[in-house]
Amino acid sequence: MQRSQYLKFKRTAIVFAAIYAISAPALGYADWSLTKLGTLGGASSFASALNDVGQVVGASEFVPGGKDRAAHAYITGSDGIGMTDLGAIRRFSFAQDINETGQVVGATTVDRVTGFEHAFITGLNGAGLIDLGTLGGGNSRALGINDSGQVVGRSEITLANNTSHAFVTGANGAGMTDLGTLSTLTGRFSEANAINNSGQVVGWSHTDEGYSHAFITGPNGVGMTDLALSLGLVSESNSIAYDINNSGQVVGSFNVSPTLTHGFVTGPDGVGMIDLSTTFFDGKGSNAFSINDAGEVLVSVEVNSNTFDTFLYRDGKMINLDLLDVFVTSGYKAFGFSDLNNNGQIVGTGVYNLFSPSSEAFLLSPVPEPETYAMLLAGLGLIGFMVRRRAAGM
Repeated sequence: MQRSQYLKFKRTAIVFAAIYAISAPALGYADWSLTKLGTLGGASSFASALNDVGQVVGASEFVPGGKDRAAHAYITGSDGIGMTDLGAIRRFSFAQDINETGQVVGATTVDRVTGFEHAFITGLNGAGLIDLGTLGGGNSRALGINDSGQVVGRSEITLANNTSHAFVTGANGAGMTDLGTLSTLTGRFSEANAINNSGQVVGWSHTDEGYSHAFITGPNGVGMTDLALSLGLVSESNSIAYDINNSGQVVGSFNVSPTLTHGFVTGPDGVGMIDLSTTFFDGKGSNAFSINDAGEVLVSVEVNSNTFDTFLYRDGKMINLDLLDVFVTSGYKAFGFSDLNNNGQIVGTGVYNLFSPSSEAFLLSPVPEPETYAMLLAGLGLIGFMVRRRAAGM
């Protein structure tokens, strides 16, 4: 083979191999594995969030016997292995979110007398709790963090009453900026639930009329846009945004009646909307609460009266997670889900006894279909073959 032909063939081979490798995760899951995460020594643990290496955060009781319900925030290693106690400033703490460097955010009690709790951030891989303070009130809580360490949540703005506003910080939790509300009136509330790597923030805010509307901001939390109005929802109704991915796709829910909510997912930057209840569930009540960068969404659906199942919206289809075989043999009497990452892993909490405190955090991981492995290995093998040919002097 002439060298020019070989180079052309090599480039083509590597391109095809790379395509196989990149596209492999999208080909499908044959099964799922369930990892129970244990506790810090107490009766129960709960999972809130995870990052892309499978580090899980949440809260766990740490006193054996179940008589003392004191709980601390925790972090695990990759793929949910091990559980490390993050401690607390005063007795209680819980973790709400984690970024790709392992920085954890949540809240911790700071005063046993008043019971005030403050938002916290940790260093890399959960090292050390740093009190983020408040916007002037007694309590604050961190609910989300991006890879720059920008933190969002809510904080009381005065000690005189419990009015809370959404906030965003700078990198690594520096400073705390009041995002205000969608209302021109005082005494209104807002809350920031999530932030992406561009600094776009989503949550909910009271309006002048007293309704709660979903909102989205621009980069670094600048400007608060009424997402409900921009999506064409009825202004005299409630809505909320729970999560946002790095494309600006937002998930949440909105009221279609006083007793019925529909989950939604938007396009990039919060533009356009799919009503998940109308599209997939014949108008049944639903709530979309987590989204990854592939646009996969966790959706809670009222499949029967007061019976809720969680579905994974993936590739335009819905997968009922409650019906997976791993949960049939899990020993759980009930279970719920909290978050998913960019590798399709999902965290949640299983309950062993509905009448006494006994729950456990879990990690649900997808197992790729056999052809996914075959294509991935074929692609990597082709690259290796070409490298060996080159080393042989061709």
